[in-house]
Amino acid sequence: MAIFPDEGQLSKSPRRRSSDVSSRKVRTRATVFMVIALTAGLAAAYLITNLLARRAVQEVRPPMVRVLVASADLPLATTLGPESVATLEWPATSVPPGALIDLKAVAERVTTAPMVKGELITEARLAPRGAGQGIAAVVPSSMRIMAVRVNDVSGLYGWLHPGDYVDVITTMTEPIERSTDTVVRSKIVLQNIAVKAVGKELVTQDARPHDVPVVMLLVTPEQSERLALAATHGEIQLTMRSGTDHDEVTTPGVSAVELLGPVAPSASPPAVLVAAAATPPPARAGKGKTKSSPVLVAAPVSAPSKHDGDVVEILRGDRLEERRMRAKESP
Repeated sequence: MAIFPDEGQLSKSPRRRSSDVSSRKVRTRATVFMVIALTAGLAAAYLITNLLARRAVQEVRPPMVRVLVASADLPLATTLGPESVATLEWPATSVPPGALIDLKAVAERVTTAPMVKGELITEARLAPRGAGQGIAAVVPSSMRIMAVRVNDVSGLYGWLHPGDYVDVITTMTEPIERSTDTVVRSKIVLQNIAVKAVGKELVTQDARPHDVPVVMLLVTPEQSERLALAATHGEIQLTMRSGTDHDEVTTPGVSAVELLGPVAPSASPPAVLVAAAATPPPARAGKGKTKSSPVLVAAPVSAPSKHDGDVVEILRGDRLEERRMRAKESP
């Protein structure tokens, strides 16, 4: 027997299905709207936060100015030109004193110290306008550059470099007061002298020694006079100082006698017998002249050599005779 659903069940089933479909559509739409709203909210929050951050940075960032910097590594005594200078933005509130911002202010100026790429160019790093070119532009006021000829020994075998400090020692003949004798003496005549250049090298390129014939020293006018006298009338030698030691010491110098000690006094020469004719007595009347006889007297003479023996001088009237007595050889 077939079983059929009643009319009530048949009438309720389509309505229930329609209601379920509508509910799902509503929930789907609600979910989509929530996702869209959440995405829009996040995007709005991001945009607002980014906008506020930009405004905060703009409010905190100080005003900037363009300053001049070195466009490459610049050695000492470099003449600046457009190719060696660049511009860089710098906070206006922290620009160092003396910083230059105008290209015209550095044109044809000479650097007084080595500079690295990107270093700020200041007035203190440049020689005054009109100071000249090359090493002449880096000589300080009231100072002089003096060339000193050196060799392997006096020039410290090429280990001198620009920026080192040296003492100058001279060795010369010193006259003895009230005498024609002389004595050789060495003395430090200049101390703590800066080496400005070695040969044609104005800056230290490397730590290797370079054999050069000339060293440029930075001295005062008075020191240049002392150095000229020491180099002209004596021999000079340079001694290297520590870069942290700039104290000067007072030394009396040293002579050969003081260095080696006094010489032992020589023995006085022995006296030798010298024969001198006695004064003839007055002649008696009626008789001939009396014959003078030689008389031996002691007189100091120069010491004879070891093998020559004694020397006897005999004076007969106006004649002087010299006889050498051969010394007996020791067995």
